[in-house]
Amino acid sequence: MLKVNIFRVSEDQVVCSRYLSDRLLSEAGEQAARILSTAMWLNYSEGPFPAGDTSNPCVIWAAESKLNYHWLLMYFKAIIDEHKQRFTTDHKCASLYYHLVGGCSVCPAKNSTKPVVIAGRYNKMPVHAAYRKYLTDRFLFNNSKCTLYKQEVGNNA
Repeated sequence: MLKVNIFRVSEDQVVCSRYLSDRLLSEAGEQAARILSTAMWLNYSEGPFPAGDTSNPCVIWAAESKLNYHWLLMYFKAIIDEHKQRFTTDHKCASLYYHLVGGCSVCPAKNSTKPVVIAGRYNKMPVHAAYRKYLTDRFLFNNSKCTLYKQEVGNNA
């Protein structure tokens, strides 16, 4: 089973997408699409991917309300846009966006619920701070790079 996560470093989906390293940007786009697709299946609608892990906390959160689903859909859109800006090519899941938009209509019309907190040593921190710390640690450990910001630094020199 593919491991999925939502890297929610901010309420602003564009900020979330810009925080991701190049490699994680591609992975996070597919993960978001798979979460959205499985949320559609949980709400009795056919998603573009087969139903994934329906017990994953991110999937349950996305399927709980239209507002949660819509937030994740806009995160997915921000990732697609960020990928296009960094690499000048479409993200491999970009074509699924309009299919996934239909999932908003099948989710329950409830208020949004508290975002999922990352597990492990970060779970005692507030959600956004936990994800920022996790991604910073991962970035430093993997020596990841972020093309967009690297270009901006190079242009200012």
